[in-house]
Amino acid sequence: MTLEESYKIIKMKRNKYDEQDGKCHVCGIDFKIGDKVELAHKIPQRVWIIAKYEKEVIHHPLNMDLTHSGICNSRNQINPESLEAKELIEKIRSELNGNSTD
Repeated sequence: MTLEESYKIIKMKRNKYDEQDGKCHVCGIDFKIGDKVELAHKIPQRVWIIAKYEKEVIHHPLNMDLTHSGICNSRNQINPESLEAKELIEKIRSELNGNSTD
């Protein structure tokens, strides 16, 4: 991982922390000092999924939530073939193309 990628992840974690009011996206419990906190992909980052949808889509902030590590991270994932995933991918691609969906 490059230094630039590390900074990008730190910035995304800070933004997600603020967006989620300092709470885990899955369990809703406030993060505390010492908690293992992760950026969790909604659509998982598997090789075949990245090949199908592209890295920019899978690592996009709309596909990420801040969670506790372990079970919360796992519970954040959605089926990459589901309607929910397809709608999310469409929203991300629209945003990447400069079209705001809000």
